[in-house]
Amino acid sequence: MHHPGHHHHESTPDHHQASCYRRAADREDVAYRVAGGWPLRKAAFELVYASYLRRGLVAANPWRLKVTPHHLLPTTQTFVASQRGRVVCCVTLAADDLLGLPMGRTFPDAVAQRRAARVTLAEATCLADDGANAAWSFEILFGVMSLMAQFARRNGVEELLATVHPRHRRFYQRVAGFQWLAAERRCRQVRGHPAVALRLDLARLDRDNPEVYRRFFGDPFPLRCMIPQSMPRDEAEYLSRFLDHDEIESLRILRQSNFGRVRHFGGQSASPWNAPHRRAA
Repeated sequence: MHHPGHHHHESTPDHHQASCYRRAADREDVAYRVAGGWPLRKAAFELVYASYLRRGLVAANPWRLKVTPHHLLPTTQTFVASQRGRVVCCVTLAADDLLGLPMGRTFPDAVAQRRAARVTLAEATCLADDGANAAWSFEILFGVMSLMAQFARRNGVEELLATVHPRHRRFYQRVAGFQWLAAERRCRQVRGHPAVALRLDLARLDRDNPEVYRRFFGDPFPLRCMIPQSMPRDEAEYLSRFLDHDEIESLRILRQSNFGRVRHFGGQSASPWNAPHRRAA
């Protein structure tokens, strides 16, 4: 696969991007970072595809990438963990912005309920790991989720939403502090597999669940590792060809808004994380 727009210089080069290293249980350092630059984002999309394909959540495709419309917005951030230069775990944070939240298609009433509470929302989505090191994958998973949670809280997100398979619900509730939001439904984005909706109150986590708060926030990442890395417009245009065929309406909205680079109201350029904003009603 060719580099999307190699003649442009909008994207942050990997060697200029800050990484935060931590020692894993296998005694190897793990680099955590916000994915900036085409190589890291491509590796994350490949990892999500491989993970989802193993579990029957996506159909096989020749480009071996899982890309969603939300990935193409500048408000979306992907967080990765790497060992020996290889991405082994990732998760994406989607703001409640131009396209709403990914779970809005399956759980529109639950999203509407949380918006009515007037809290700033974001969704954790496309969580994946390579499944190769079960002994320490939990540690790396929580490292990536911690980076995402710290980034989200620092940038004004008050509540984190997620959809998970029903059999994983208790894990997310017990270990990660998520609370019940909506009952099981079939989720079209993962080929009709069941999902439940959960919520994590980041604004009150320190009071409501101090143990989970320490798990996410007890070992703060340096600020240099939480700098937003927005996807350049030419990369978004390139990746739009890999969206699922049923994403025609989302693609229309993306193209009309110059892939989120121009807001519908006011016509101003988006600045997603240094001044968090809500989705237009």
